[in-house]
Amino acid sequence: MASIAYPAFSPSDPATGPTGPTGPTGQTGPTGPTGPTGQTGTSNEEEEEYVYGYSECNFQGNQMKLEGNIDFGSGTPIGNDSLSSLRVPGGKTITLHQHGFGSPELGKKLTLNSDVACLDQYDLYPGTDDPRYGWWNNQATSASVN
Repeated sequence: MASIAYPAFSPSDPATGPTGPTGPTGQTGPTGPTGPTGQTGTSNEEEEEYVYGYSECNFQGNQMKLEGNIDFGSGTPIGNDSLSSLRVPGGKTITLHQHGFGSPELGKKLTLNSDVACLDQYDLYPGTDDPRYGWWNNQATSASVN
């Protein structure tokens, strides 16, 4: 992993210090207006309102906020057939689609209403022990969040 060099800043200078509008990188961060990574911050309360998907098991890899109807296509943090774990707050449900939205002949669907550390615990074809049929890990093409 490459290390990141941050420009110098003064803790007492409100324009560049940790109490000012920007953090060491000159951009807003994940913990609010002073975080170091250059991403917009969110509070824990705000994070609990959304479903988040991850490209790796155990909530690792690329993260993506999931709202409404999602197509895991190119240009998204989680590409087609790359979803591996989910954070699903209380009161939310997510339906994964194996081959896009639409009728059942397009593929399988899986509806979840809680966190899933790894989608490999969900059998794509329940009742079969044949490994050729696989699991839900890296199978979702799209999703619907309610």
